[in-house]
Amino acid sequence: MRTAALLAVSLVVALPNLVAGQEGPPAPVAAPGQEAAAVPAAKVTKSGGYFGFSFGTGKGTLNAGGSSIEVDSLFGGSGQRPTTFALQLRGGFGNGDLLFGTQMNLTRTWVDIDGTSYGLQFLSLDLVATLWSQDMGMYARIGVGPSQVSGFGGDSTGEAVQGVELMVGVGLTTGGLGVGFDITKQAYDVREAGFDSVTYVLASLSFDMY
Repeated sequence: MRTAALLAVSLVVALPNLVAGQEGPPAPVAAPGQEAAAVPAAKVTKSGGYFGFSFGTGKGTLNAGGSSIEVDSLFGGSGQRPTTFALQLRGGFGNGDLLFGTQMNLTRTWVDIDGTSYGLQFLSLDLVATLWSQDMGMYARIGVGPSQVSGFGGDSTGEAVQGVELMVGVGLTTGGLGVGFDITKQAYDVREAGFDSVTYVLASLSFDMY
């Protein structure tokens, strides 16, 4: 009887500890193939102003009366190799991958003779629409606007002849820095400019912020 009483007392003392040590029901286990689907992050759409510039070089071709001649060949008699420099300045507003704005294009081809520069200058101001993929960095743009051509020599500049320009371009921009290729074509009155049109194919380095 004494042994039975001691056993009963031990069970009574240990019972609260046994109850406290019991864990709740096991957490349900997901069936194979039923993993929780990850929620895709929402794509951030840019919107606001942009600006940028490019500089580079290229080759030009004059067209007149169905025939064509390279701009560089106009300076062949100088015995000097012509230099072509192109500068583009742009700005505007964008929403997502679509941008609208203006772009100034300045292209000069010249030779230096005895410290004096002689050449042709082509200037335009285009309204430009650009499709610029923010995911891949690739862009394509098209623009149209008024243009003018003038000759210069030293400190003197000839009278400018007015025309119109069409521009198309493609390129790649990453982290603000990029490369681009543009084709510009300017049309003029042959009676004023001496040619119908001029086409430049340009390669450039660029910097753009959006």
